[in-house]
Amino acid sequence: MGHKLGRPFYIAGGISWSCRMNVHLGRVLLLLLLVSSIMTRMASVSLLVAYAATAVVIMSFPLVLYSQDSLKLMSGKFSFYAIYLIILIYFINSLLIPFSRMPSLYSVAKTVAFAVFSPVCLFLVPKILDSKNYFHILSRVAAVTVLIGLPTAVSGSYSLLGYQVTPHIWGFNLPVPFIPNNSIKPITSVMDNPNVLGYLASVGFASSLFRVQKKSKIRLQLIVASINLLGAYLSGSRTALAVSLVVGVIAAVYYTLGPRIAWITALGTCTSVVYFLALNFELAPGPEALQADLRNRKYLWRATVQATEARPVLGFGAGRQSEFIKPFLSSGKEIHPPHNSYLRMFLTTGLLGGLTYIVLTGHVFARSLNRSPQPVLTCVVTAIILHQIFAGFSIFGLAFNSVIAAVSFGYVLRPE
Repeated sequence: MGHKLGRPFYIAGGISWSCRMNVHLGRVLLLLLLVSSIMTRMASVSLLVAYAATAVVIMSFPLVLYSQDSLKLMSGKFSFYAIYLIILIYFINSLLIPFSRMPSLYSVAKTVAFAVFSPVCLFLVPKILDSKNYFHILSRVAAVTVLIGLPTAVSGSYSLLGYQVTPHIWGFNLPVPFIPNNSIKPITSVMDNPNVLGYLASVGFASSLFRVQKKSKIRLQLIVASINLLGAYLSGSRTALAVSLVVGVIAAVYYTLGPRIAWITALGTCTSVVYFLALNFELAPGPEALQADLRNRKYLWRATVQATEARPVLGFGAGRQSEFIKPFLSSGKEIHPPHNSYLRMFLTTGLLGGLTYIVLTGHVFARSLNRSPQPVLTCVVTAIILHQIFAGFSIFGLAFNSVIAAVSFGYVLRPE
């Protein structure tokens, strides 16, 4: 009799040896996936090597599932069709429109990566192990990453196994009481950017919000959650700290007032963010006190909208987004990608792909509200959705931001 990965097969005397090995293998593979994808954002690691390592680990999942006769994709029809519609649009842009704009090797490679690796992360990786094990591993990987960066808050740079761990030397200082000068530089740990560490720490914090029964595990869970919350703050990322506070409130409401009030809180939070952005772009009325400094995002977002209007149906494809919006930036403005995942999808896949991505994201969010007997699924999905408003990653790609988003969404989409 075959055993599905991560699902116990009970025999006299307990769980079978085969099932235990499957669980351990699943944990190892998920750990390798997280570590290899984190390498894609390590400054001193070759990007080609990091992407290759991540790709190899991702493709090991279908091989293991095939050996267990469990290779069938897990997904509802809507999510499956939505993902492949977006991938089809990328292929049309990169391969089938060579006459008006010759596609670059970069855009073709990204399109192939989207088509091969992202569906595996969404539909196959979640089959390897249950969600509790996944969030357990994710929260601890995030905490260890934060711990690696903590010494730089006090002592500055140091070497770890030949890797130079440094604080973020540019920008601003963080106010921290009870230390000399009452401020520190934001930490980056092994990451190339403090905002990336903030994303990992806040999602790791959300992942640690599941209920445990044993007192010893409760203490460990509180320690892991505290480390990740501290990492979100010390990264200097305003988005990471705000997201961590939001998911913390959702979990607290869930455990004190019940799931219905918690889900209303989550939905209200996302609605409030949409209103906040509409207010800042003068698309909705409201008090000036709610106006915020979005730094360079305002002009980048406006330029992205203008670029999308130039190719509204199918967008520009999987190329360099900064080059797509460059003609629409005012003279003297810094050139960056959109720093907004949803606008990025409109830019690269047009109205058809962008609307499909938004509807898919809403579908995942709504499904998370009904899936979990604990708030962790909704907390993690909420954290990712909010981060995508201020960062440019999506569920497509091999970078660790995208891998975590795709796998987390996949755990929501897997059949109950």
